Amino acid sequence: MEDCGTNAGMSLIHLVSAGEEHAEDWLAMRRESAVVRFNPMDDLDLGGVRTRLREASADLANHSKLKFCWMIESIDAGGENGKRERKTIVGTVSLAVNWRMRNAEIGYQVCESYCGRGNGTRAVRMLVEMAFSRSIGMNRLFAFIAKESVASRKLIERVGFVHEGILREHYRIEERFVTGEVCGLLRSDWLARCETDGK
Repeated sequence: MEDCGTNAGMSLIHLVSAGEEHAEDWLAMRRESAVVRFNPMDDLDLGGVRTRLREASADLANHSKLKFCWMIESIDAGGENGKRERKTIVGTVSLAVNWRMRNAEIGYQVCESYCGRGNGTRAVRMLVEMAFSRSIGMNRLFAFIAKESVASRKLIERVGFVHEGILREHYRIEERFVTGEVCGLLRSDWLARCETDGK
């Protein structure tokens, strides 16, 4: 589990290893209107989602795996004197890795009811930090985004990804062809940005 610090008014979030116990949450997210509108989703039932989660890993040190998935868990203090905590799954982040090329496609989604609170941006930052750590050694991360998905593009740019190209009619979503964009981030760019932010 990875921690992310809080800002004023923001809840603490963790990246939690995704497992079969998260299947219902993940299936519900996959069926939300914004996800369906902007992503070429496979038609999976609960059993199919469980299989996907079983096949994925959250251990980036395991180079026998190519798919990695985490749930974004939000923790809000509540109750009397803030002693009770409420944990809620608010989204998911993932990597599809090519170990030989040292690159990975990043994926992310946040529940519609939790959008606009910075959860997605913070979770993607945490995932980027893990992927670019010395122990993992990824050199490049990239994301494919439907051109119409303005919120997704803004999120990935806040983390430091840059627009690299247009993929005309790249996706087939609900019987229509959708143009996509590819955005990328190099480890060297990330490190330079971290140095600048630290000054």
